[in-house]
Amino acid sequence: MDGAPCWLLTDEAGRTVLGRSAAFCWGRGVTCSARMPAISGYACDSIHLPYLLDPLHDRCGVAARVWLSEVADPRYQDCNRVSGTLWTTLAEFRRPAWVGGDADVRVRLRMALLAAADSHPHAEIRARLRSLSLEDLAEAADRIERICEDSRRTGFVPQAVCQAGMAVRGAARREAGDGWLIDTTARKYPTSAWYAALAAACACTDLSTYADMAVSREVAARRPAELAASAV
Repeated sequence: MDGAPCWLLTDEAGRTVLGRSAAFCWGRGVTCSARMPAISGYACDSIHLPYLLDPLHDRCGVAARVWLSEVADPRYQDCNRVSGTLWTTLAEFRRPAWVGGDADVRVRLRMALLAAADSHPHAEIRARLRSLSLEDLAEAADRIERICEDSRRTGFVPQAVCQAGMAVRGAARREAGDGWLIDTTARKYPTSAWYAALAAACACTDLSTYADMAVSREVAARRPAELAASAV
């Protein structure tokens, strides 16, 4: 395959559903085609990124399965998303251990913060976003509110920063047990995961490095052996 690897997320039964009628069952070496709409997945170097962006796109959920794939006619929608009419799933890879685990929320928030920092023109704001601790989400919510206020004083608040702030505040409310009703109604994910994915996407950059950095910072330093993604 040329360029970045292509990944397809499916539900836990190995299926994808397009629209109201088209459904596909995948496995090793399976080829499926669809034109309206085309099949969409991810073109990225990080196996973590499809799970991090899933709340924004396919919403397969934390039990999703990930497949290394080949796309016969790739059409790149943005820096990380690809679609095509003919996909072949080459091999299934293990779901990263952080997905759906204790570190899930903080990994998603960390990537949002790293991507948001990339979008900001002021070095001091970038540094504060990158170094924001997520050990105490209530404190992190207060700090990112101050970051957003200070960013407004500079005259420029990137959309990615606003969405990252929403993600951190939503996660803090949910952890405290006083989340808004909408925080419990998003399909298969809390709304904070959706905001985190949106913040990352708004940065309009290749997110593979930030995805791996988020996992390394929030999980790998504590349990490195659990994170290796290997073919099954």
